[in-house]
Amino acid sequence: MTLNGHFAQKMFEIGYTYAILNTFEGENYMEKEYLNSYKEKISKLDVNEQKLRDLYLRKLSLGEIQGPTTGYASIDKPWLKWYSEENIMYDFEPMSAYQLMEKHNSDNMDAITMEYYGKKITYKDLFNMIDIVAKSLLESGIKPGDVVMMSLPNIPEASYLFYALNKIGAVVNSIDPRTNQEEIEKTTRESNANWFFAIDAMTKKLEGLYDINIVSISPIESLPLPLKLAAFTKKNKVDKSNVIDWKKFISVGKKSKIGDVKSYFVEGENSIIVHTGGSTGTPKGVMLSNENFNALVYQLMNNNVGFRKNQRFLNILPPFIAMGLDDGLHLATVLGITNIMIPTFEPEDYPKLVKKYKPNVLLCGPIHCNMIVNTNVLSNEDLSYVEIVAVGGDNSSKESQEDFQKFLKEHNASANLFNAYGATETASGNTCVNKNCFKLQTVGALYTKNNAGIFDVDTDDEVQYCNGEIGELRISGPTLMKGYFGTSASETNQVIYEDNMNNRWYKTGDLAHFDNDGLLYIDGRIKRIITRRGFKIYPKQVEAILANHPAIKEIAIVGVPDKEELNIPVANIVISDEYVTNDNIKQEIIEYINDEVSKNFPEYALMAGFNFLDELPHTSIGKLDFKALEKLGILGNDEKQKQKEYKMI
Repeated sequence: MTLNGHFAQKMFEIGYTYAILNTFEGENYMEKEYLNSYKEKISKLDVNEQKLRDLYLRKLSLGEIQGPTTGYASIDKPWLKWYSEENIMYDFEPMSAYQLMEKHNSDNMDAITMEYYGKKITYKDLFNMIDIVAKSLLESGIKPGDVVMMSLPNIPEASYLFYALNKIGAVVNSIDPRTNQEEIEKTTRESNANWFFAIDAMTKKLEGLYDINIVSISPIESLPLPLKLAAFTKKNKVDKSNVIDWKKFISVGKKSKIGDVKSYFVEGENSIIVHTGGSTGTPKGVMLSNENFNALVYQLMNNNVGFRKNQRFLNILPPFIAMGLDDGLHLATVLGITNIMIPTFEPEDYPKLVKKYKPNVLLCGPIHCNMIVNTNVLSNEDLSYVEIVAVGGDNSSKESQEDFQKFLKEHNASANLFNAYGATETASGNTCVNKNCFKLQTVGALYTKNNAGIFDVDTDDEVQYCNGEIGELRISGPTLMKGYFGTSASETNQVIYEDNMNNRWYKTGDLAHFDNDGLLYIDGRIKRIITRRGFKIYPKQVEAILANHPAIKEIAIVGVPDKEELNIPVANIVISDEYVTNDNIKQEIIEYINDEVSKNFPEYALMAGFNFLDELPHTSIGKLDFKALEKLGILGNDEKQKQKEYKMI
């Protein structure tokens, strides 16, 4: 649409009245009382007026019209300059995740939606399997609002089950198969779940759940016949009375006399639970409505990333994380993109997968980019088929990004490196670099329906983006979660709050700043989190267990940069005085730490190195100096054992 005549005049009136502060209010016009009054006016605009205001701000940021600005990102929205009028004017249509997928693919039945080890699955196959699974669920007594546990890697059954549960109105609680047994049982109990759909390799972890129904799903179920026959002997046997296999479960739906399964949707209801780590590292269930979940897809559809039907997407993102379920499974399925499902792999295998499948779309982490550049697998490959490379999960160095961008261009890829940013609490997506605003190091422009501001950590006041001031990034918008689930619900108010205009905001815990073009840069974490090969490690959680050893006087775990793994955890230890003269104590502590971490955490939490120090460094005001420990790295004269043996299920 274009702006002309009466519409342009209306846009100008609303924009100038509500979007820009009156510069003649005197020298105090930037004080908090004026800003709050101004924000209150903005909050009273209806949906159409908000769009008109956004169009006005877009023109202002492009220099097409002149006028004063406030310097506050949440008011000026400088990122709108990177979007078209059409991008800004589109609407969300409330519906379920299943309904959105169906709407976009009801006339796409012969297209390939999934590829699994060479087996190609059409949308016709997908819809057929969704209905069979939905009937099995209904025959099993599962009703709208019931919470059902799902713990699966990237296999077709994850897609069938997710959409079937969503279609009948059940709540999908998707949890990492690597979660320890105690946490799995706790989460299942507080969900009041009667059904648990799990990859067969984790059924032993479910032994304590003897009073619920467990469906064991083997990754060989959807393999092409030759591979299925070859892998058959490796299939895990089920020998518990409350455990049935997938084939037996869906046989119920195949025999069912239920007619057409009606699609269930109620606005605002909790429909999806995905898990994250909180400030203490304790996993939390994040409740998302269908609208939250779909909002990410809607915004990426109206971004300038370059998605199109029939692209091929190399999907390494597991559906037990928000990014894998929404940016991966749901986005690809809605947009008609072939989802090449990779259930398990090592980061060093990533270049081989790119060469084998020749995908158009890569969604990955910095570690995978490093693997592409630093191995010889793709050194002679023509990458002209690569159209989109979106990278999230953590920051990487400017040098690493430049090396990867250079590699893409030298190998004829049409793609640029598009960094992205998101959080589980916001359905995994908030910003992305796109074709209009390509720039390394930045994580791009905020999506059009989201809002954000940079806030002073100490005063809680928003700071001005135009000066590049760093503060805590806070985000508002349609992807923002309903809240934490179960026993973590009370912690919702620690990260979600309402401002005076009843707008809900999420405190990300990330330090960030905007540049004058409205592009966002992430400057670090307020909280200590170590990201190793894309997996998050929470030092406080690990330290709390390890500090129980009597010979450990103090322990501090920090992340040290590593070329292959992005960051690696290093334990810095002060030995208790009474054990210092024990010649074997260092080795005993190392063995103790390895044993305790192995028992209580996933394999990627194993320490990569151990530094034994006389004392831990502190700042001038007495706080532990984590930066000094990070710079210390792994001391050459101390034990170093770099763990690389962990694998995803």
